[in-house]
Amino acid sequence: MMKKILNISILLLIFVMLTSTTLVKSDYMVTIGSEFTYDVVESSQTVTVGEDTGGGNGFLFEEEAFNVGEQVFVEVNDASSSQVRFNVTVGNASKIGNSSGIEDAGSFYYYLQGPLHYLGSFDKWVQAEVDAGPPLFCDYFINPSFSNAYLRYTNETHSRSIFPDTTEITFTKIAGNFDNSSTIAEFDWALDFKMKNTTANTDFEGKYRWKYAYDKTTGVVQGWKVAMECSGTILSVVWEFIVDQTVEQVGYNIGRFHYKMNGFEWLITIPALSLITGIIAIKRRRK
Repeated sequence: MMKKILNISILLLIFVMLTSTTLVKSDYMVTIGSEFTYDVVESSQTVTVGEDTGGGNGFLFEEEAFNVGEQVFVEVNDASSSQVRFNVTVGNASKIGNSSGIEDAGSFYYYLQGPLHYLGSFDKWVQAEVDAGPPLFCDYFINPSFSNAYLRYTNETHSRSIFPDTTEITFTKIAGNFDNSSTIAEFDWALDFKMKNTTANTDFEGKYRWKYAYDKTTGVVQGWKVAMECSGTILSVVWEFIVDQTVEQVGYNIGRFHYKMNGFEWLITIPALSLITGIIAIKRRRK
């Protein structure tokens, strides 16, 4: 079933890129040598897949585990109106990244799906990686000309044409909100779903919230906020995971989700989740 979901996702991604020309136009306005610093304010997960269970406070970057509170440094190496090449550093670990219109379109659609993609992260269980916390979810640059694309996803009819119900998946909530009234634009997304297939012994449901903020002129991301809560059975295997992450550029406060997620918001605003995930302790390794 998960392979089928991913196949559908690939087809839909191709559809989006072919039909939404606004997604592949680029107007980045950053200069070489520009540096941006981000605080990892929240990042945790608790995960159960069958007999395996784990989780922790922190995040995974380049196969290394880091604590909440660690800063992420981004430096622009090359820039033009059509793309940005940059270096991302956390501690002594680093990687090179690239943003362009087409790549941003792929990332955007990936983030819209949230947990439907994140399920694939646990096909191969690696205890240390699960206990490290989730990876850094989002990108650091976004196509400034994405405004029309974001606006499209505030229209539920359009969103449901991209995420149609099937015999196996029903989307119980699809909603988008785009606030571009100031120099910093914020996009909020809500996606709740149920997967049910009696023959395949599958009964799984999830809730997902995603908030993304970026500078409308430069395309520099100001921060993101992600929350997922999913549980049930897939192909006779019990799956449960709770994930939350908040990353903000220094000096920016991304605030709350536009769409509340009943039963989850309280977990990420009090130390309860820290106590739960803190039971599984690991040493954070830095090179």
